[in-house]
Amino acid sequence: LALVQEHLVDGWDDPRMPTICGLRRRGYSPEAVRKFISMIGYTKFDALNDYAMLEAAAREDLNARALRVSAVLHPVKLVITNYPEGQTEEMEAVNNPENPADGTHTITFSRELWIEQEDFMEDAPKKYFRARRCASRMPTSSNAQAARKTTMAKSKKSIANTTPTAAAAWKVPTAKSKAHSTG
Repeated sequence: LALVQEHLVDGWDDPRMPTICGLRRRGYSPEAVRKFISMIGYTKFDALNDYAMLEAAAREDLNARALRVSAVLHPVKLVITNYPEGQTEEMEAVNNPENPADGTHTITFSRELWIEQEDFMEDAPKKYFRARRCASRMPTSSNAQAARKTTMAKSKKSIANTTPTAAAAWKVPTAKSKAHSTG
């Protein structure tokens, strides 16, 4: 009441206010607000309810109707050295596992991919479970065979002057190789 009367907020429908209008202006759906109210119940007595319950109601609502998509916000180019050049594979991904009516979309897999910058580290610590550089230089056709034999786990060399946009050499594990991105 004091916030509204002292004009510290724009009114009862200000997104910072814990009112139904404020929640709606913050982006909570009517279904999420109804779910929250059914979770806490209705009483005439003053009560304090955990804000996490409101967030849980919003998650339940969005889980049932939100589409799943992916994006790379801070890209690093990834080159898979033992994957055939020019070959692509398309994989089908579900838009919403809770609602099959939302359909699917395709994801293309090829030799060159873009990964998130935070998922790659030049000199990875022992328990770093993401991609890391596997060779001291990008393999060419003459040394590609030797590069395939070097596993990511054994390689600790790095490329000088590497920037976040520089290509990272990475190998897909084959049946003969037990290469993986763990240290």
